[in-house]
Amino acid sequence: MKYYLAVVCALGFFYGAVFANLEGVNVGAQGLITMSSGFRSLSPVMTAFYKSLNKALNQINSAFGRVQTLVNSTYQTLNDTYGATQPSLASVMSSMDWFGQQFHYAEQQFESGAGYDVYVLDSELQQTMDKLLQYYGLLVTQRDQGSCTLEISNDAINLPNQLTKFGSSCLQTYVNIMPTLVNIVLEISDIMRSDFNSLTKQLKICASTSTNCINEYFSGIYNELNYINSEFYIINNLLSVYQNDLTQRDYLCGGLVKYNVQYILDDLMNRFLQCQNAAVVY
Repeated sequence: MKYYLAVVCALGFFYGAVFANLEGVNVGAQGLITMSSGFRSLSPVMTAFYKSLNKALNQINSAFGRVQTLVNSTYQTLNDTYGATQPSLASVMSSMDWFGQQFHYAEQQFESGAGYDVYVLDSELQQTMDKLLQYYGLLVTQRDQGSCTLEISNDAINLPNQLTKFGSSCLQTYVNIMPTLVNIVLEISDIMRSDFNSLTKQLKICASTSTNCINEYFSGIYNELNYINSEFYIINNLLSVYQNDLTQRDYLCGGLVKYNVQYILDDLMNRFLQCQNAAVVY
């Protein structure tokens, strides 16, 4: 996340250039340090996310590749032996070609979906950080209210710890679910490979001179391929359902962190204003 890196640098700048000489708003300086720490806490989760995503993509791509290799070899065997004598073979081959296209589509959808999830959380994170910076900026304008600032100092300093929830409560869910999702995809792809092997074994039942047996094989193979195609639909739909579920969860999770931070900020501001009003009355 480029934004994350820019924010850490910006926090260091703000601390050194803006808050270092303002004793009355030292809470702001300490709060920014906490914010920076909160951002750094996201780094291990992001690292785990990218590792798990890359591992998942490699495993899924490898599984798809094994199925595709088997599809291609089956195609080659059937075409070399029966391409000239079986008119229905063309439609069978067309059905096999479909697999390669869908493999590529599924891989792209899965990868782009994961990237969008990071974008969603990044957007919510940015909005939350903006609220925090706005609050600490307000403290700068109230630097003469040192006693009131001190009254809310502990809560104000610790508030940026809420940022860690973007990792621990939101993105970590993706990391935890990924292995389970991949295992299901691998198991279904193994079933597909087994089914393709079965196609070859079934043809071996027929003697090379048994025309009726061979014709019956090619009459039924198209339907069998359709069912194998349906198995791939299961994989594609599974990836899509999980991806949509995770995206919605990230929307909700990121929003909850943002709204909770806003609630705490509002409470801190009310306490700060009440302190100021009490000082004026006194």
